[in-house]
Amino acid sequence: MDKFEWVKYALENGMIDLSSIQNDIEMIKRNQSLEKHTYHIWQGTNGKWYTYLPDEEKGRKLIKRTSEKDIQDVIVKFYEETDDVAMKEKESQKMTLKKLYDDWIKYKSLHTTSSSYIRRINSDWRTYYEHDGISDMPIRKLTKVMLDEWSHQLIKQHNMSKTKYYNMSVILRQALDYAMDCGYITYNYFGDVVVDPKMFKGKNKVNNSKEVFLTDEEPVMKEYCRKKHEDNPRNTTALAILLMFELGCRVGELVALSKSDINGNYIHICHQEVSEYNLDSEDYEYLGAKVVPYTKTDCGDRNVYLSAEARKQISKLLETNKRYGYAEGDFIILNRNGRTKSSSINKRLSEYCKDAGISHKSAHKIRKTYISKLIDGNINIKTIMQQAGHVSAKTTYSNYCFDRNTESAIESKMESILRGY
Repeated sequence: MDKFEWVKYALENGMIDLSSIQNDIEMIKRNQSLEKHTYHIWQGTNGKWYTYLPDEEKGRKLIKRTSEKDIQDVIVKFYEETDDVAMKEKESQKMTLKKLYDDWIKYKSLHTTSSSYIRRINSDWRTYYEHDGISDMPIRKLTKVMLDEWSHQLIKQHNMSKTKYYNMSVILRQALDYAMDCGYITYNYFGDVVVDPKMFKGKNKVNNSKEVFLTDEEPVMKEYCRKKHEDNPRNTTALAILLMFELGCRVGELVALSKSDINGNYIHICHQEVSEYNLDSEDYEYLGAKVVPYTKTDCGDRNVYLSAEARKQISKLLETNKRYGYAEGDFIILNRNGRTKSSSINKRLSEYCKDAGISHKSAHKIRKTYISKLIDGNINIKTIMQQAGHVSAKTTYSNYCFDRNTESAIESKMESILRGY
């Protein structure tokens, strides 16, 4: 037997006393700490025990205790803590972004319920950081100039938009803040890096026809959905698309609507569907979609007005569910397999656009259409924000305000205004 087998055999047969070994180890460590102590230990005429300990400000400081053991305990504790500080300092000096990331992403995961968000961050890490030299450099050596050059090179290399850069840099910003909290660094120089907005990829010229359903497209799509349901009364997806035109909610919120959310002429939007991933698997295995009791943002929890058409579509959905035995909890939008998923809505909408002769538009374009219609109708911006679940008017106007008119209609209106009639 080799020495490890001998030890194992001795342990299994009670030939070694572990508690005795532990005491011996502690005694050895204690003696090692006492050997480091270079100052004299003495007993005064008053019976107290004295010695000096190193002090950063005074050079040394006098301490006293009632017994020799007590004074030795103070000495041992001092050098053990000094060793811990030295070890942490050594660890801090060697800490790289790659080592830091593993700790930070676990910390980050504790502060979110969205596995898809963590998955996106991990994807950005692999794309922009993992194989870059910056990840192996000690974070204490990351200067402002170095971080500035790295950021600008990355922007150029990947032709980044402002949003893409912001999402990518979350790792560097927050991981270095985390490093400060852990005591690895005293300052996050990335916070001083400023990027000229001109560096970012310019936004493509807004094409209204790609962002919303135009005034001549919306009725075509609605009529197509009505016909799809008439031809196949089991088809609830077509009704769901019609309902979304009336609510302007996110597709994840749409498929999470329940009968209990309805309150008179309003429906309480307080749930959403989210995708779940196994963050412990190498390829972030997709676990499926589930409904959670919160929305994308705090202001996303809202009461949305149910128009006469919306109430009509909900009645049809409930009637269809009852007729064909569709059931799953209290959900409104169902099919033979249970609750309809947002992916099914997007897939069918894409098919319907193609078949109806309309350029491809996602469910989010219906939301943009809804909000643009409210703006066109001169609804107060505060009301629009409440209905849409937006925090600021800037978000509403910047990202959801589009001209739904056709090009010829716009030209006709321009002619009338410029001619003065």
